[in-house]
Amino acid sequence: MDSIRDLKLVRMYRAYNTIIEMCMERGYTIRHPAVVEQAIKDPSLYNEEDGLSYNWFLNQFLVHKSKQQQASEAAADDEASREPEINFGAMYEAMSLVCKVVASDSKKDVRDGRTRNEELKQPASARSSRGSKGNIMIVFFSLSLTMAELYSFRDRALQKDARSMIVVVGSKIRPVLRRSARELCGCLRAGTTEELLRVQLFEEDELSYNISRHQTVPRHVPLSSEEAQVFLQKRHLKISQLPRILDSDPMVAYLDLSRGSIVRIVRHTPDGEPYEMYRQVI
Repeated sequence: MDSIRDLKLVRMYRAYNTIIEMCMERGYTIRHPAVVEQAIKDPSLYNEEDGLSYNWFLNQFLVHKSKQQQASEAAADDEASREPEINFGAMYEAMSLVCKVVASDSKKDVRDGRTRNEELKQPASARSSRGSKGNIMIVFFSLSLTMAELYSFRDRALQKDARSMIVVVGSKIRPVLRRSARELCGCLRAGTTEELLRVQLFEEDELSYNISRHQTVPRHVPLSSEEAQVFLQKRHLKISQLPRILDSDPMVAYLDLSRGSIVRIVRHTPDGEPYEMYRQVI
């Protein structure tokens, strides 16, 4: 296999692990496919530092094109294929995830030293004030996202009564697709002010590493709506008086925080002493 395809597979693998970590830190656990759910619970296949085993990932998801496909492509290119070609489209389809909120009474901060198995037990309220609106999130993967595919993903997510949808794209995302995703987020349930479906788009390159684990990124702890209300009342503040953080911030996107959310950011002084700051998402 040539180096370009090797790099492509490694990038897919890293993005897949980042998505799994992202789901956990938002308070979800993987429910489908069952093989991924089981692998995450197996210490020989998953660890908190490296994620899923790379060999397991390849054995599970690597798909080669059929002989007919290779023959037709070779005839079109007037070249013979030296080795089986990878069917990346089929791989992306197989990598889709269905995640559900974990019911638990325990609660801990993001990146507070807990293990990933402990994260499987975290409630959604510890991650986002939107957790109570729905307990299903679906993650789709696409080699090169089109408008038709985006709407197809949307329909499939709604059929499963999902409240949140992530699409990971293996190429650059066109601006028109990002605008369409924002428009889909603006759709409300009939007779309510509730968001019908939360849609997020990520390029694979954005997920090639987990930004929340970077040594220069401080710990971000989202406050639930109840925690935010107590915080503001205790300090006699209005949310508009808090410093701001843009909804385009990578950590805001990682944690899927909506506008109006409050996040606690924990930093350290040069002497190593922790201090906290609070920001509102705009």
